[in-house]
Amino acid sequence: MSEQRKNVRFTCQVSAEIHAHGTLAKWGVVTDISKSGSYVETASPLALQEEFVLVLHAFDLTISLKARVATVYPMIGMGVEFEASSPEDEKSLDALLTRLAAMPAADKTETKAPLPPSPPLRISPHQAGALVKEIEKHFREHSVLSREQLSGILRRMDTR
Repeated sequence: MSEQRKNVRFTCQVSAEIHAHGTLAKWGVVTDISKSGSYVETASPLALQEEFVLVLHAFDLTISLKARVATVYPMIGMGVEFEASSPEDEKSLDALLTRLAAMPAADKTETKAPLPPSPPLRISPHQAGALVKEIEKHFREHSVLSREQLSGILRRMDTR
């Protein structure tokens, strides 16, 4: 199968939203990625040849890529091919691949696209209530909360 691939794939672990038919249909984890496609682990993959939008959350990047299902492994995941996306998202994908390429080999297979360590979260009881409300608000529109998105919520709360 690797003979068919056009580009080098990088091992990673990236949170992914799967948008089909204009709505968030599912979520998964991208476990390898290249310029032309990726593998998405998900318990309920889409149908073979189905087109969708894959939204990746990695490092400080959010990338929306038009994709098509190339292979399906029921209850396990799906291989996807990327189709034409916006120049901004193509640039973001290139930035992600560059970061993955620069990582030592051990990091790629063991820590999988690591984020910097988070400092301990210290909040007051009043802030805890507000944080829960912000997280509830997030989940009204999204099914996944990435570490980056939680950090953004905390930053917004800190500036209030």
